Amino acid sequence: MKNSNCASPRPVSSPPIYGWGEKGSNCHCIGVLNFYKVLVFAIYCLTIPVFGATPAPLQVPVKPELTLQIAHSEEVTVTAFSADGKRLITGSDDGTLKWWNIQRSELLVTTATHQGPLYSLRMSPEGETVASAGRVGGVKFWNARTGGLMHTLVDESESVCALAFSSDGHTFACIRDANEMTEVVIWDTRNWRVQRSFQILEPTSALALSPDGSLVAVGGRDSKMAGVWETRAAKLRFLLSDQDVSKPVSSISALSFVPQRRGASESLLATVNIQWLNNKPHSRVKLWNTTTGRYLYDVTQTETYLREIAFSPDGTTLALGEEVGSKATVNLWELEGKVMSQSLFRQSISLPDIRLRGITFSPDSHSLATGGSQSYPTSRMAWVFDARTGELSSQVTALRNYNAISSASLVGEQLVMIGDTASQEWDAVAGTTRQIKQHSGDVLSPDNKFFAHIYNDEVRIEDAKSGQLLHSLRGEKGVQSAFLLFSPDSQILLSRDSETVGNFYHHPLNLWDVHTGKRLQKVDITAYSARQSNSVAFSPDSKLLAVGGGGLVQLWDVTTGKMHLELSPPIQGPQEGPVVFSRDGRYVAATVRSKSDDLALSSIQVWELPSGKLIQQLSNPGERATALAFSANNALLAVGSKYGEIDLWNVTTGILSHKLEGHSNQVNSVAFSDSGTGTNLRLVSGGTDGTAKIWDTANGKLLATCQILRNQWSDTEPERLLRDWIVYTPDGDYQASAEASLYIRWRLGDDLLDATAYQATMFRPNLLQQVLAGE
Repeated sequence: MKNSNCASPRPVSSPPIYGWGEKGSNCHCIGVLNFYKVLVFAIYCLTIPVFGATPAPLQVPVKPELTLQIAHSEEVTVTAFSADGKRLITGSDDGTLKWWNIQRSELLVTTATHQGPLYSLRMSPEGETVASAGRVGGVKFWNARTGGLMHTLVDESESVCALAFSSDGHTFACIRDANEMTEVVIWDTRNWRVQRSFQILEPTSALALSPDGSLVAVGGRDSKMAGVWETRAAKLRFLLSDQDVSKPVSSISALSFVPQRRGASESLLATVNIQWLNNKPHSRVKLWNTTTGRYLYDVTQTETYLREIAFSPDGTTLALGEEVGSKATVNLWELEGKVMSQSLFRQSISLPDIRLRGITFSPDSHSLATGGSQSYPTSRMAWVFDARTGELSSQVTALRNYNAISSASLVGEQLVMIGDTASQEWDAVAGTTRQIKQHSGDVLSPDNKFFAHIYNDEVRIEDAKSGQLLHSLRGEKGVQSAFLLFSPDSQILLSRDSETVGNFYHHPLNLWDVHTGKRLQKVDITAYSARQSNSVAFSPDSKLLAVGGGGLVQLWDVTTGKMHLELSPPIQGPQEGPVVFSRDGRYVAATVRSKSDDLALSSIQVWELPSGKLIQQLSNPGERATALAFSANNALLAVGSKYGEIDLWNVTTGILSHKLEGHSNQVNSVAFSDSGTGTNLRLVSGGTDGTAKIWDTANGKLLATCQILRNQWSDTEPERLLRDWIVYTPDGDYQASAEASLYIRWRLGDDLLDATAYQATMFRPNLLQQVLAGE
């Protein structure tokens, strides 16, 4: 890990004068400056030398941006209000931030942030910037109005779990992982120099700064390690340990300093302490005097799990979020007295079937927001309440689009996207599209004729067009794990049994004839546990099977069921990532990690066949590969990652050609086009973020994004879920189904316009064909 004292904000790019579309935004821009706006701006600039003024940046909206009204694909974990309280910013496990108009529940901006779950989101006191942190990506600062990325603090490969600003905005702190320890780093925001950093000998996740920035409080799994430090000296002032030594040690799930109230003479800290008694959570909200380090009293106790705590900025209200089973509740407490001598329960806000995350107050203390997810109907959203009455004032969400792309492929000028709940086939030459009927978890054969999926204890093979059941297959034990793979010639289906031998699990592979439903072979890989479906691959001629696991890659003969060759990587460690053959069967590649499970030592190994000679070892630092693919001429190897990036490697030289960034979450598949070289070679990737992206491999540029659009569920018209789709470029050109306008908005400055506003100039009926042809 890099020394925190070396970390400093790194400018990403100068913000454009119009204030929208900075680097880091997923919003796609198109448009031409209005002639009169250019003229006004030119005259404005010419007056600067004359009058000697230093003008503020001119906010001229010069580009309409294509803004898709698509909700978060995963749970909303963090929220923050804008300075005027009219917008809400939400962050999610899907790795994105979204800016919403609260009153109209319209989505204004979507930015790809951390390529993984977001853990913390904090608005600066002056309301101009918002800071975010997550599983990866360091700490990012965004323009609170436009969503543009301003700078990055802390190395982007690091995980940061908590952030905090002081009330005057002069002090900023974060907690970052330090290998089973916690490093607390404190900056002076006026010069962005590190004031202090210190380590705590346990992982912690709760952080708070006192209003004046002089104290920092840290909590975690062990309250005996939690405490309050003086920020300038990094000196421990007191520990937040439990007073009752007869009870189990508690953890601190959340903590917050009480905002300085008028007439108050003491600095107060509230902590949420969780103890497990008889396997049940017991929560206490404890109040501490930070001047004396004295525990004052319990605000409340409850036999539930208190997950969230927030004070209103005016210091008059305390919000506590708790979960009991599938029910979430926000309890509001009124704080009275100059020294907070008593706390009066005001009311409860009930949220049935909700997982609750990220409680925050608006700057004027009048509104309260919380994120989370709803189990039925399934949705990922945020709720805004009136903090004085507890009444719901807004549900912040957009159209649902939960359709992770498990596979995307290019065959000639045909693009096929297979999603969890909806699939689509485009024929760019014929200009036709086809929705493919399927079940959740289906696998499509390479010739697009068969679907296979797990149902109860059976593997079912169906006709992809009609949905007719062709075969029901059962292994010897009758229990199948969700692990299916078709051979390249679509003649064989592979499934995996889950069997117990003594105290050990082993997973023999069954090879089935797709046409007859008969089992051809049982490949007993007892010593090797291929945990993922992409840890197994067929050779292009369907005669060999590569199986990764246990630190080795084995090649098995499909006809005989016998092991053909064992490939031993130079780093003897677990092999849990993808395995892939080159298209001519000359090479096989796999992901290998070190014995110590240190991700920094993971690599991609490439072997030549039939000799089994290792010819290349490609570095894959800090990331777990999730998808591999060779180009048709074996010149390139594409490596998709858990955090949304794709590396293009030159197989011969071992040099990284390009790093492709665009997915906001895990890349599930990568595939090169079957034709084209040099500037015409295309790569398509499918991700958990619900998109398939087409890339130019010559320069690493994103050419187009494809999405299957799912509307709200309709009991009377379930097929409505599969009708709509859109293909769009980074410049905003688009091609879409007739009813996709429901998802489309054009943002011009602060205004949102409907789909028809720029349809005449931006719609391209042959867009996909032009992209695939390199036009």
